[in-house]
Amino acid sequence: MKRLFLLASIFIFIIGVIEACEQARSTDIKIKVSAIIDNWKTRAEASAAIHDIGQDALDCIGIIAIDEHETHIRRWRSIMLLGTAPSKQSIPFLGQIATTSKAIYRCLALQALAESGSKHAIPILISQLDNCESCMIVTSTDPMQEDAILVSDEAVRALETITGKSFEPNVTFGVHRATGPWKKWWKERSHKP
Repeated sequence: MKRLFLLASIFIFIIGVIEACEQARSTDIKIKVSAIIDNWKTRAEASAAIHDIGQDALDCIGIIAIDEHETHIRRWRSIMLLGTAPSKQSIPFLGQIATTSKAIYRCLALQALAESGSKHAIPILISQLDNCESCMIVTSTDPMQEDAILVSDEAVRALETITGKSFEPNVTFGVHRATGPWKKWWKERSHKP
C-alpha cells in the first residue's frame, strides 16, 4: 500500500512539474510577445519576430487581440499582426473580433482579413455587410467635410481585395459602399452544387 501511495505521489509530482514547465514556457512566450508588441518599430520586423517564436506566439497575439481589457495600441498592433499570420491560425481570432468587438476593432479585423487574402474569410466579411456602425470618421478640408466609414464599407473593400471583384467601378470617397451586389453574389455562390 505504501508503495502504491509513493508511486501515486511521484506521479502527481511529475504532473505538477510538467504543468509548471508548461506555465513557465507560456509565461516566457507572453513576456517575449509583450516585448515585441510594446517595442514595435515596424510591423514587418514585429511579424518576423512573432513568427520566429512559433505557433504559441501567434496564439498569444490572438488572445491579446480579443482581450477587451488590453490597451488600444496593444490590441491594434495584435490585430494587424494577425493579418500577416497564416490564415489557419489567424482567421478564428479575426472572425471573433469582426463579429463581437467595438466597431473600430471590427474594421481593423476586416482589414487584417483582407490582408490575409484567405477565401476562408469571405463568410465573416459577408456577415458584416449589414453592419452600419461607424468605425472611423474621415475629415477632408477642401471642401470641409466629415464622412463616416461604416463597418459594411470595410467589409465590401475587404471582399474586393480577396476576390478581385468589384461591383462599383467608380467609387466616390465618402459614399457608402453598395452591399446588395455582394449579398446577391454570395447567395448565388452558396447555392452552387
